[in-house]
Amino acid sequence: VYRRSASFICPTFCAATAFRSALSIVSSILTHVCPYLYSYQNILKLIIKYSGIYELRFALRGTKLWGAYLTDIIKDFDQKISGKVVSFLKENPDFEKQNVEYFLNEISDLEVKEPTLVALGTPTFDILNRNLSDRYKIIKIRHYVFRENKEKYRDHVEEVCTKYL
Repeated sequence: VYRRSASFICPTFCAATAFRSALSIVSSILTHVCPYLYSYQNILKLIIKYSGIYELRFALRGTKLWGAYLTDIIKDFDQKISGKVVSFLKENPDFEKQNVEYFLNEISDLEVKEPTLVALGTPTFDILNRNLSDRYKIIKIRHYVFRENKEKYRDHVEEVCTKYL
């Protein structure tokens, strides 16, 4: 949920792709292994649990980042392995620039003055720094799929918020 008063925009790296991959995996498992559990509610619970979105929600709740706008910096690129996306962007710098332009249009549509960009993960942070460090304050938190327990991830987010926001 985006609050217009929020001044934080949290770009991530192909989150929609990760979500679709999690949906595909969970759907496949449920339809083949235990089809009687195949219901929208159960699938959604499993996706939230195993995609990392739950950890992100847990980590952001009650912080300055709660209610921030979450979006992908790279749109419509169906690749869940971030290293392959990074390699593709190195070989196709125009694709990166085009996606940065889309992102700038999103920021404009939000009508937020001087937002802070909170990059989720190193690849996103690198893209933002390469293209937007002269226009926006950019800080980095670990991506929510980084494997650690939700309490440690929340501690990390709170530490970054205290230090930079």
